[in-house]
Amino acid sequence: RRHLGESGQGGRTWTTYAIVHTVHSVHTVHSVHTVHSVHRSLREQQ
Repeated sequence: RRHLGESGQGGRTWTTYAIVHTVHSVHTVHSVHTVHSVHRSLREQQ
């Protein structure tokens, strides 16, 4: 019974890791897009 509990906890940890990884990836893409937009705005001002 204890072994099954540990296995289930491991699966939950993997799911949490997958969610965190996805959020981090989306945040990174959003940050790159924001930097690109700001860079383009500065270039247009000059």
